[in-house]
Amino acid sequence: ILLRVVRAFMGMNKIRRISQLIKVSISARASQGVRRFKTPGFDLDLSYVTDRLVVMAAPHHQLLYTRDADGKAHGLNGASQVARFLATRHYGCFRMYNFCTESIGDYAPQRMLSQVHRIPIDPKMPPLLKDVIIFCANASRYLTGDPRYVV
Repeated sequence: ILLRVVRAFMGMNKIRRISQLIKVSISARASQGVRRFKTPGFDLDLSYVTDRLVVMAAPHHQLLYTRDADGKAHGLNGASQVARFLATRHYGCFRMYNFCTESIGDYAPQRMLSQVHRIPIDPKMPPLLKDVIIFCANASRYLTGDPRYVV
């Protein structure tokens, strides 16, 4: 029995180390080249992780501004601006996932051409494994449908 307990403990430590490595790798990848998406007609806080994976903060009901440490004003993504961006760049070929639990991500899905899927995740906690599996399965099914599809 003692040997089983030791093996279980060693297995848990191995899983914890692998989890840490994955977290560090994802964080490093996500923070590389963080900058605003600026093209004529758009100034959005979003990033293309790959050509088919776009990440951004939840769009707000209206365009809001924050100031960084240098006092420079940056606009937070307004829902209408995000909708216009998606309709212009990826019309009919996108799916948006809303992970917000707060009302900040509670805009009308029709504004995003009804392509919003909600998976509420507590921002102060890591996502539950079931939520990660739901997202991965859903996004994978969608992305395999057409090479033009983005999430």
